Amino acid sequence: MSADYFGYFARRIEELLQPTPGRPPFVGIMSNGTSGDTNVSSIRGDPFERMKKVGHDLAEEAHRLCRGISYHTGVSLSMIRADVELAVRRPNQERMRWANATWSKAKEKVAAGKQLTRSEVYARETIHLSRFPSSVSLPIQAIRIGDLAIVAIPCEVFAETGLAIKRSSPFPSTFTISLANGYTGYLPSVEQHRLGGYTTWPARSSYLEIGAESKIRKSVFALLKQLSGDPIPSRPPDAIVGSQFVSEVTDLVLHDREARILEEISSGNLPDFLRIFIPVNIRMTINGILHTATYEVMSDYLCVGANSDFVRMPMIPATAQVIADRFECILPTRKMVDDIYHQASVKLAPAPINPKTTDITAVSTFYQHHLTIEAQRVGKPLRRLTGGIKKDVVITPQLATHPNKVAIYGWHQVNGAPIQPLYLGHIDSYVDYSHGIRLVKGYMTVNGNIMSVADVLRHPDLHVLISDEQFTDNPRY
Repeated sequence: MSADYFGYFARRIEELLQPTPGRPPFVGIMSNGTSGDTNVSSIRGDPFERMKKVGHDLAEEAHRLCRGISYHTGVSLSMIRADVELAVRRPNQERMRWANATWSKAKEKVAAGKQLTRSEVYARETIHLSRFPSSVSLPIQAIRIGDLAIVAIPCEVFAETGLAIKRSSPFPSTFTISLANGYTGYLPSVEQHRLGGYTTWPARSSYLEIGAESKIRKSVFALLKQLSGDPIPSRPPDAIVGSQFVSEVTDLVLHDREARILEEISSGNLPDFLRIFIPVNIRMTINGILHTATYEVMSDYLCVGANSDFVRMPMIPATAQVIADRFECILPTRKMVDDIYHQASVKLAPAPINPKTTDITAVSTFYQHHLTIEAQRVGKPLRRLTGGIKKDVVITPQLATHPNKVAIYGWHQVNGAPIQPLYLGHIDSYVDYSHGIRLVKGYMTVNGNIMSVADVLRHPDLHVLISDEQFTDNPRY
């Protein structure tokens, strides 16, 4: 068996880089790129001459580029992975009848050492595919080395997919390694399936569902986006603390106060403990099939300030939505609020303030309530998922029929029952001390696959994982 042009490349790059005598032997390595629809072999002439030319040309170009490499002593290193579940194109009964009939005759040719026809080869492949499982799980990886991203896919990926990944990557440089962590055949796009050819014909070399390329590409984009960095800015070293912010905005009118809330939080002036997102795990049977899902939420409600001096700051939904968008997050649903409370490791009793004796829309009341919560929280760490302290501003499909309203829900009591049922009676400029904004990361995993939370909420079946209402076309304010 030949090493093909990989072998020629490895030997030539070793010659060009001239390893230092006395040091460990040099090993040249080349990975498969997105070459599922390209071929370097020659139809005419000596195939080894073609392999040699391609291997040497690549080695010499690699050597040229090596001479201009910039070295850095400190770069960020990280890796994330998702498992994508894909259906297998198993043969139907009609195709199996054809395959069995064809292969029963072809067995004699195999015994006699005769070459099989194309039909006979694919009859044998059909029988092999009939023994495959109905679905397979593919590991997809994204690796970050500084400003470079490497994608790893266990298929023979086509050039068009590799170029699409490059175009959409948030990194300056991105490349894909094919045939990584396994072998699951060719990965033609839906359009390539329409055109046909041996890379699409059902066989052990091409058996994934027709939409596999699109699903894998979406998973890759989500991984790269997640890998590219934290969308929440670092807290500025000269940022004001919570008590200072309260003093500054106490007498401001609503419009000016909301502008300052947006300015401070968007700039990164929020305590570090809010940068730790806590996973919330869901298991649910839908149409007789068990589904698992995980989304991540802030441990507490949006605050202004530092860990040592912060204030939980209620705000109108328009301000909350802008912050959620900038931080690549989403607001929770009613069901999410319930699940978050039930999985919270710190549960505090609600502390209502009498609206008949106190202006519950005043900043001074916001701060009074915050200090009450902090007195309850003494001895409990900040980075724990906390519930029971606020009503959540939530998203609901009912917003479509209740324009210019804010939806609030929650404030669970220690017995698990919420004080506030889902309510859309206030105009969207109303905010009081009991309102809180808890952000949910914009991407989640469903059955090992990465999906946007918005897409899950729009899904006719999967939305029930995170919503107890109908699916939501526009989950935002």
